[in-house]
Amino acid sequence: MDKGANTRLAKNTLLLYLRMIIVILVNLYASRVILENLGIDDYGIYNVIGGMVSMFVFLNTAMVASSQRFIAFEQGRADLASQTKVYSTSVLIHISIALVVVLLAETIGLWFLNSKMNIPPDRMTAAFWVYQSTIACFVLKVLIVPETSSVVAHEHMGLYAIASIVFAVLQLLLALSLKYFSGDRLIVYSLLLIAVEGVNFLIYKLYCLRRFKECRFCRPRDPRLFKEMLSFAGWSFVGNFGIAMRGPGVNIVINQFCGPAVNAARGLAYQVSSVVSNFVNNFQMSLTPQITKDYASGDRERMMRLVQTGSRISFFLLAFIVVPLFIRASDVLALWLKEVPEMTAEFLRLVLIMGLIASMVGPITTALQATGRIKLFQITIAVIMLLELPLAYALMSLGVKAFEVVYVSILIEFAALVARILLLNAQIKLDLKAFFLGIIVKCAFVGALMFALPLYLDRFIGHGFWGLVLFVSLSLLWSCIVVLAAGLSRQERAMLTEYIKKKI
Repeated sequence: MDKGANTRLAKNTLLLYLRMIIVILVNLYASRVILENLGIDDYGIYNVIGGMVSMFVFLNTAMVASSQRFIAFEQGRADLASQTKVYSTSVLIHISIALVVVLLAETIGLWFLNSKMNIPPDRMTAAFWVYQSTIACFVLKVLIVPETSSVVAHEHMGLYAIASIVFAVLQLLLALSLKYFSGDRLIVYSLLLIAVEGVNFLIYKLYCLRRFKECRFCRPRDPRLFKEMLSFAGWSFVGNFGIAMRGPGVNIVINQFCGPAVNAARGLAYQVSSVVSNFVNNFQMSLTPQITKDYASGDRERMMRLVQTGSRISFFLLAFIVVPLFIRASDVLALWLKEVPEMTAEFLRLVLIMGLIASMVGPITTALQATGRIKLFQITIAVIMLLELPLAYALMSLGVKAFEVVYVSILIEFAALVARILLLNAQIKLDLKAFFLGIIVKCAFVGALMFALPLYLDRFIGHGFWGLVLFVSLSLLWSCIVVLAAGLSRQERAMLTEYIKKKI
């Protein structure tokens, strides 16, 4: 392997983990403050409306994948002129996406909000302003994608870490300031979030203008590139449509049967899961440009090693946190929140299991996207993901508890993982037996070992604050032993030992 690339990967991963620790602590405290200042019902309204707008994410996520793939691909080829063309084309496409999002949100989305959502009549005005501010924030996220894609492709993770920390701290300050407002706090909070998102926009825009030569807009004059990026994005759109509709769609189904309070419980569980998943997302963000660059440069052997190793390590990194959090979910929620909505712990445990399965997906998806041939992949994933909506509706109609719908999510996530591996094999011939044994079977075996001792110790350790600290410490220690002994290969252990020695 290229030592320079591996060193850069390790450095970027450490930077992102430092960023993640700070952001997690800030976000968890901010969530508690927001719930306390808004109340359960208003928090549920904010969550479900945010979910409505996130249904438009698939329009943008498709182009995020396209921009990151094409920018990183040209980086692998070291062609500055092509990088400039890709950047400019991406800017033009994202402006178009922002206009489409506004059009759809202010017509279909607004109609759905006013006529179909289960929101108390006296909170409809607040819901309207939350909806409008969420659209504005989303548009800013869309417009800055070419810049964020350039930062990731250049592997400048220091800027990404700083911007994320600034964004999280500003959100916390906003949450803390809510108690000083005498008006409708839900409206005030949602409107001030636009300013926070604007600061994030300016950080990326100014940094890229100063640091990257290709981040200068020039009128795109290559219709072939425009068509190629739109084609890639178009098929990404299909897959991301299924993914985007899945979570918010189930949220709306639950809203129809249960109301905002249960949405708040589900929202909190998914928020914790999202924060925990950053342990994996940071590592995978460091992997993404390298996998694409390896494909562009023709180094398929290193690319596939990164994919397989990346999927396993992603699972182990997440399992470190999931094991104690799954077992002591009620204790953690009680310490975090003053008032824990009913069923939050049940939601959280199942969502964490789903997250463990999903953690293995990222490197495989990046490898599939690197090939540029994604039509069958995206159609297959869209169909699998969209199956969750009718299944969730059917279960709720039969009277099952809301949190039990997550069992369907777990099944869907596993089916999608297997499908991605089979589709990658169709693109790049794999040793399927070794791939399944090396990822799914090994992760399941190591994961079971990581759960074994903590589940036994749970019976003997108290449930207060210091009991939780002791339990988490022993769980993490045991998980380290298991991963080092059974999770990593001999070569990976040697590389880890050598890296630690250099840092001491």
